[in-house]
Amino acid sequence: MEEFVIGLAQQLSARPDLEVRACFKLAAGSAVSDTLREQLHRAAIPVSLVRRASRQLVRELRWADVVHAQAPSPDLCAFARLLGKKLVLTVHNHLYGQRGARTYLWRGALRLAHRRWYNSKFVRGSWEGGAPSEASEAFPAVARVERQLARLDGRRGFVFVSRLVPGKGADTLLEAYRNTTLDPERWPLRVLGEGPLFADLKQRFSGLAGVSFEGFVTQQRKDELIAGSRWLIAVPHYHEAMGVTPLEARRRGVPCIISRDGGLPEVAGNEALTCAPSDPDDLAQCLLAAARMSEEEYRTRAIAAYEGVARLLRPLDWYADSYYAVLGRQHPPLAVHRAS
Repeated sequence: MEEFVIGLAQQLSARPDLEVRACFKLAAGSAVSDTLREQLHRAAIPVSLVRRASRQLVRELRWADVVHAQAPSPDLCAFARLLGKKLVLTVHNHLYGQRGARTYLWRGALRLAHRRWYNSKFVRGSWEGGAPSEASEAFPAVARVERQLARLDGRRGFVFVSRLVPGKGADTLLEAYRNTTLDPERWPLRVLGEGPLFADLKQRFSGLAGVSFEGFVTQQRKDELIAGSRWLIAVPHYHEAMGVTPLEARRRGVPCIISRDGGLPEVAGNEALTCAPSDPDDLAQCLLAAARMSEEEYRTRAIAAYEGVARLLRPLDWYADSYYAVLGRQHPPLAVHRAS
């Protein structure tokens, strides 16, 4: 979510007809992480940090013509509408399994928005149900939409990119890979990311031929490893709202192996190989199918991944056009808040 806010603010700040501020609302007792501070420093965009229901939040909202929030936060949505602002929402997370007064408040705040954009149809279904209204759409919210087809020759093996936390499927993948007995030279598995499961998984599987734990890598290195792999693997089992890594892979023409979990099938494309969530045997069959696939079929799937993602992603300038549309204006200067 933070990456999307920063990327969108950077893109739209470069337009002469827009004035943009990024506003991050801090939860009670929270602080800005060093990683986010570094991201904001590199982005070089106007940024404000506010607390819930604070005077500073009201001042920031009063400044804007359009408030683009990243969740239907009740205080933010109510203040925006009371101040007469146009309110648009990008909703990143689903509501499945959530109950209670807080959930009802968020549902009520959602109805205050003039436009509602959901990360996936899966997410939208949890908030709205039934037939979607004209005020809502479902599409991935990502900061990086440019595409560049990676060379098809020279690709090797599989890459997994995720925080190593329960539910993301790293343990399932490593068990499945161990059971395939694939040639580790032709079909290595690179695991990118850190997290609470890192030490345990590395201890259990680092001796397995073909497996490498890369830990944290830079964005450039991540792009290189994805582009050099034949398949991106994303196999969560906890109702994934959308899934960014399949989009990152498809932007380079790398097809995916995914679990049929949450909104993941919506972003992985018809060319993806799919397995049941949390099923190492089913996933192992997908790994073997990928390894046995003919070059002709693989090329067809890779090109389909590359071409299909272009139809899925919205260019970042689309948001500016949408702001003008909700205001009923024809591109005069306006102030926009990117609220998170």
